[in-house]
Amino acid sequence: MTDVFVIQRNWQTLRKPKQLEIEPGEDAQRAATLSGYRDAASLHTLASLYVERGRPAEAYRIAVQSIEARPDASAATPAEPDSGDWYVFGHLAESYGLPEVARRLYARVRPGKLEELDPLSTFRLAQARLAALGAVKEAAAAKGGHGGR
Repeated sequence: MTDVFVIQRNWQTLRKPKQLEIEPGEDAQRAATLSGYRDAASLHTLASLYVERGRPAEAYRIAVQSIEARPDASAATPAEPDSGDWYVFGHLAESYGLPEVARRLYARVRPGKLEELDPLSTFRLAQARLAALGAVKEAAAAKGGHGGR
């Protein structure tokens, strides 16, 4: 069984990326290990932390494991990425310098009823990343084309 407190504490850290020096990944890693890398929620949290910490190869590997660990996944019919996975993939695209791809992937993150209110949800995190990418795009446009007139 996943320790919900551990997962929630790690998600709170994602809201404040400058504070990642406190090694939240240790808790997420422990939760994933205790589940035998078979708990999709623990793996998703770990993938999210890895991508936030600049470890894209590990983030991708763990994100794929998270998808494969879902109860509806099987060898014959693998599970499809869900809303939370699109957040990780969007962040991966952003980390590789692909802002347009990142915007499209973040836009696929849809809120559940509770996520609309939860500031720690992947939906809220994706919205924050989209806002940051929008601000970067607007600054680049102002600087590049119209700033000197």
